[in-house]
Amino acid sequence: AQYLLGSAYFNGEGVAQDHVKAIRWFQKSAEQGNADAQCMMGFMYADGESVVHDDVESAEWYRMSAEQGDDDAQYSLGWAYYHGKGVAQDYGKAIKWLRKAVKQGNANAQHLLGDIYYYGQGVAQDHVKAIKWFQKSAEQGDAGGQCAMGRAYYYGSGVDEDYTEAFK
Repeated sequence: AQYLLGSAYFNGEGVAQDHVKAIRWFQKSAEQGNADAQCMMGFMYADGESVVHDDVESAEWYRMSAEQGDDDAQYSLGWAYYHGKGVAQDYGKAIKWLRKAVKQGNANAQHLLGDIYYYGQGVAQDHVKAIKWFQKSAEQGDAGGQCAMGRAYYYGSGVDEDYTEAFK
């Protein structure tokens, strides 16, 4: 209930939008172990949304939520490790968390895992594997995955060069 009330204030659904009240309710819920609220706390600290921007605090909230299986938090923690935001940059840990999120169908994680294989960051460069993840992401409507597929078709990276497919 605390998480839902925080969401209502965050989105202005049924109440006036108020991010200060939202964070108060998210924090109460998060401290009681609600994975969705923990993920939102991570988001709010990453964005500096009604709190002071703090990448370390953000990563810690994401970690708590990710360990409970929240795919958005797993993606966000993987992203943090990929970029070194709030944690030491570590492609191995990024891949670990992204793999957990892609098993749940997270399109953002699929796209980022595709980037990792495309550029060979922490793994051997493999355009075919990159295409697999870009395609899964693109099929879910992820604009980044769609753009990556267009780039791959344009340059013939992991697929045959095809300007018509690239344009699509």
